[in-house]
Amino acid sequence: VHLSAFPNELIKWIYTWLIPLFFFVAGYVNNISRQGSFTVYIKHQTRRLIIPYICFNCINYIYWICIGRNFGISIDNNIEVWHPLIGILYGNASWLTHAVPLWFIPCLLTTETLFFLIRKLSTRKQRLITVITTLSIGFLLYTTLPNQLPWSFAQAFTMLTFYLVGNLSKTINIKNTANLSLLSLVFITTVLSITFLPILSIANVAYNTLGNYWFFLMTSFIGITSITLSMILIERKFHNIKLLAFLDKIHYSLCHAI
Repeated sequence: VHLSAFPNELIKWIYTWLIPLFFFVAGYVNNISRQGSFTVYIKHQTRRLIIPYICFNCINYIYWICIGRNFGISIDNNIEVWHPLIGILYGNASWLTHAVPLWFIPCLLTTETLFFLIRKLSTRKQRLITVITTLSIGFLLYTTLPNQLPWSFAQAFTMLTFYLVGNLSKTINIKNTANLSLLSLVFITTVLSITFLPILSIANVAYNTLGNYWFFLMTSFIGITSITLSMILIERKFHNIKLLAFLDKIHYSLCHAI
């Protein structure tokens, strides 16, 4: 997402919750069966993510070979022709020099595979322990191997936290919660976001540069809360506008591009 035309403070705020919100929504709309086999899951993800990933990379690589490598960072860093080919296999933004935005597909696949492996955890205690564990592993990888692992594995554990919370939020029923209560929460989270802006750094999940890890998590959840509750309030006010359903469709379109 290119936001260079926006004020720096606004960019910092948007980058804090933008990618985490995507994974939160991905977890919320996840419908992976607890009974499905791993073989069935892999076949599904091959059609859904791996084939589009390969196809998009091939198209972008041909464009990069013919045109892109003669401009910008590619020519400045004298990037070799074989470099992006390794990047396609490695699935890391640092190596996907011909198509950096495609880093999110390996990251989503890794995140959803991790979720698939723990999906049968059903008790509240098990889920809480899982969230704490993923946070701890994400922090450990962030501080020791910030951007060296293939298929965005380091980022995946951090994003898994948002994915899990999004999935668990299905059980939260706010249908009968008063608009005033929701509006109060939006106001509080917005004020907190504005308060933290001066000390925020621009988070770049693609390269796993998040600034202070725990501060990033906190401000991300504050932003996600503010955005999602605002959408719910807008939906209640204008019944013909379904913003959460729109987010669902965006996620579906991105993950079913082919």
